[in-house]
Amino acid sequence: MNKRIEGLERQRKDSNFNKEILPKIETLRKALEGFNQGVLAATQKLSAEEKILLTDSNLLTLKPFIYVLNSDESQVSELEGRPLVGGVAGPLVVISAKLEAELSSLNESEQSEFLKELGIKESGLDKVVRSAFESLNLITYLTAGPKEVRAWPIGKGTQAPQAAGKIHSDFERGFIAADVIATEDLLSIGSYKKAKESGKIRLEGKTYEVKDGDVIEFRFSV
Repeated sequence: MNKRIEGLERQRKDSNFNKEILPKIETLRKALEGFNQGVLAATQKLSAEEKILLTDSNLLTLKPFIYVLNSDESQVSELEGRPLVGGVAGPLVVISAKLEAELSSLNESEQSEFLKELGIKESGLDKVVRSAFESLNLITYLTAGPKEVRAWPIGKGTQAPQAAGKIHSDFERGFIAADVIATEDLLSIGSYKKAKESGKIRLEGKTYEVKDGDVIEFRFSV
């Protein structure tokens, strides 16, 4: 942080100095003062604008926090949902490392049965991934074809053209429309073909905000 501030301060001596950099220098100084007092960036009183100014500094303590508690498998269900006392605000995920090791040696159906016997809804790995997505404000949409089904992570509130751009820039540039169906609806119907025949596929335009679990086929022309 000191080096970044020194570098920007040197630029102030240049006749072509951009005064728009001044707020950044002040924000860096403010954050550094907090660090010198042992205060993490996440718990400093920084405005939304100041946090944006610090983005390219890649401060680890400004990133979202997730706490993972390793517990005995018999206590996982009991400890889940308990509030975290102290520290930076963030979700608490309770796992059993011993249980995760046992699950890794089983196939998918065996894992499901094993968790059911223990009264646990999902594996620790799934919980950590889900918690990370929620903390980063991410959702997932899917594309499906004869050869593969693929999940694409995007930010909440992303509109259809930008979601298409995750696959290829041509999809966003030439976006026309999107054929959309929720995963649950598609699974209950049984096939994409049947869903289309029954009119369950919705045609959405450029302003459509993609929902978590949407299955999408994009129409585009370039």
